[in-house]
Amino acid sequence: MLVDRHIKRLSVPHEEGEWLELRRLSFAELRELRAASEGAYLEALAILPEPVLDAQLRLEAERAEARRQAKEAGATDAPAPDGPPADPLAGKDIATVLRYGIVGWSYTEADGETAVPVSPEAILMLEEATALWAAREILLLGEDDARLKGSSPSTATSPE
Repeated sequence: MLVDRHIKRLSVPHEEGEWLELRRLSFAELRELRAASEGAYLEALAILPEPVLDAQLRLEAERAEARRQAKEAGATDAPAPDGPPADPLAGKDIATVLRYGIVGWSYTEADGETAVPVSPEAILMLEEATALWAAREILLLGEDDARLKGSSPSTATSPE
């Protein structure tokens, strides 16, 4: 599937009359997202005080060991965590998700007539609530496709 051919238009829930056109990320964009997210994570680790960094690294080593043991024991998936499901944005570089996932929108200039073109610069001007909502929706598009693969044709619409 070519991801640029399956676009979904969603109303922005907290902005009456506004909508965004979103698409899932391609394999190359997901690779770039992982690299950007890992870079941001390493930068965040670099500024932590040493005792906090040591505790974080110990925790991650314990989690890795638990995953390794579960895999050796024949587990096909990690055990379900207690509590709410993980946020799909956890550890992700939101600007990268938005830059690739937003392909259209209803925003106009102050005159109410002139369309604001989607661009990396314009995307960075989204308010935080809209950016977080859109990034989650973009990542969920990929998850939905993976869950539904083979069960029914896509209901996403193509731009006119």
